Amino acid sequence: MKLAALVSSGKDSLFATYLMKKKGHEIACLVTIKSRNKSSYMFHTP
Repeated sequence: MKLAALVSSGKDSLFATYLMKKKGHEIACLVTIKSRNKSSYMFHTP
């Protein structure tokens, strides 16, 4: 199955991506989110 992996700079998202690859899935792309609000590093606002 082709997957898009939602990743951050943290180890958990990269480890989850690694596990899916190890299970035979194809990682088609890596997705990250950048808020337009510089004060919203946890994405509490759009």
